[in-house]
Amino acid sequence: MRIAQVNVYYEINFEFEFDLDFYFQTSHIYTISRQIYEDLNPITPNEFINENDYIRNQSVDKYLVIESTCDIKNYDSINEASAILRPQLLVILGILSFFTNEAFLSYEWVNMNSHITKQHIIEAGNKTKFAVGHKNLLRDLQLLLNKIKNSNDQQQILIYTLFERFRKALHFEQESLDSSSYTDESILAYVHILEVLSDEYKYSFRTMIEQKNSELHADLISLITNNLDNLPTKEIQKTINLLIANQVTLRAKISQMLTELGLQNDKTEEIVRRFIEHRNSIAHGRKNLYQDKVVFPLKPFFSFVKNIYESPETIKLLAAVCMSKYLGLTIWQKEWNFYLKNIEKSTIQSVMEFLKNKEYNNLALEEFMSGKINGITPYTIFYYFINGKVKHKDFEESMYIIKQVRRKTKKICESFFDCCTVLSDSPDLQVAKISKEIIITSYKKHYYPQSNIRDAIKELQYHKINTIWFEHWLINNKPLNI
Repeated sequence: MRIAQVNVYYEINFEFEFDLDFYFQTSHIYTISRQIYEDLNPITPNEFINENDYIRNQSVDKYLVIESTCDIKNYDSINEASAILRPQLLVILGILSFFTNEAFLSYEWVNMNSHITKQHIIEAGNKTKFAVGHKNLLRDLQLLLNKIKNSNDQQQILIYTLFERFRKALHFEQESLDSSSYTDESILAYVHILEVLSDEYKYSFRTMIEQKNSELHADLISLITNNLDNLPTKEIQKTINLLIANQVTLRAKISQMLTELGLQNDKTEEIVRRFIEHRNSIAHGRKNLYQDKVVFPLKPFFSFVKNIYESPETIKLLAAVCMSKYLGLTIWQKEWNFYLKNIEKSTIQSVMEFLKNKEYNNLALEEFMSGKINGITPYTIFYYFINGKVKHKDFEESMYIIKQVRRKTKKICESFFDCCTVLSDSPDLQVAKISKEIIITSYKKHYYPQSNIRDAIKELQYHKINTIWFEHWLINNKPLNI
């Protein structure tokens, strides 16, 4: 038996601030400067090297080094070490991906070398560090390494599985930023993380389900035996419906997990509902893939995710914060809290309540734009209106607040532009007049949210909403992208 060492080098670009030094199993993971790397790996000119190979990547600031050791048989070649160490390498890349939000791929190395050594790599000293940009993630790293070390084989396999699914989902997501090629695949992988992790909470949930079912069975028997002459059919049917609904479903398991992790609220419940629907559509390959209308940015494939506003970022953050909570870490929690408060829209239930109670009548213009009540803004209502969940009458009445507009400021235009594309046809002449003025001002000063003002009407047409004045204005003014 011999000990082999494999050294793998990855480039780190200038825009990615990265500084680390830690050990995992028989690996030492650290970063070195460009100068140190070039001193260690000089290019020696010879007749077999192309002239272009002498040119280093000028955007590289540092190099990530992963040194690993393993035992190999006496009859094995040194190259066998790469195969033996691959599982360990993939786990390390998974940890790096989860901590940095960058997909590290095994095949993207720029240099790899192997040699026989006298002893295995073992942790040395207290120079552990892990910093990404201005964030010091050392505490979370140490917590994670201790968690892995103190876990049994089954728990370790679960942790490694979660990191691997996250890394692959992140790779799909990042590959899709420009092309949208793998959006469906990234969503499926992120939901799978929740699916796998929620299994850890199914036993306590199953106990609760069984107890609830037992109570419902007792209620059903009582209803029948105590009312033989005049059966209360409505109560019986209601109890039966509760029994049918009280099942261990994926959504119920994830909901239970969120509750135990302290992440359950109306918004997370809605996110889970949406993405399980997306997951089912993607996984089961439903027949409604074709769409006769599309909007920019144009995708290279039809998607099973019909909501053009949906982003893998949402489910990525939920999966990441669930993993973090499960592992006892703090990483991803700030990002999740910010997203939930500032980006994820208020639920349709809270919007319908807002409209039903006409709460907009109690708001000043600035308060409405800032989402004082449950984060509901003019755009929130517009979003649910064009998606067919808010009636035109309720949408328009909630926007009568636009009559308070005196100056078409940038904030006013950005907050109301989308709404005004529809309100410009309002039978209320004052609302229509102000809406038209906001659209014209937005165009002149480039205050509209789209990159091209004509995209606004394409979006409305995608949702089968026709506008008269706005389309007429576009035709006659021939506005070009600024």
